[in-house]
Amino acid sequence: MLVKQLQEPSKCTQRLAKATWRRWLSLGKALEGVHTDYLPLKLTLKHFEQQDARASGLLGKMHNAKFIGVVTVMNHTLPVLNRLSRTVQPGKVPFCTHSTST
Repeated sequence: MLVKQLQEPSKCTQRLAKATWRRWLSLGKALEGVHTDYLPLKLTLKHFEQQDARASGLLGKMHNAKFIGVVTVMNHTLPVLNRLSRTVQPGKVPFCTHSTST
């Protein structure tokens, strides 16, 4: 049944966000997608493993316990860092306060 769903493009509508190093928040969105959809992503890559070298390489990295650990830890850490990043963007927090005491 799952293979049938994978073959029908209309059934597979969710896309994972691409992580880029230029935007800090994009890394959090991509990681959240991998953490949330780990099993469907793994099954999809397994389906395309023989036809696509990139899918085969990604699947190999996902079988590593270190990968699962990093995804889990970062999934708990990045939302806090994303909130902090949005808070300290220019114009939101005064970092320097001038004292008028003499």
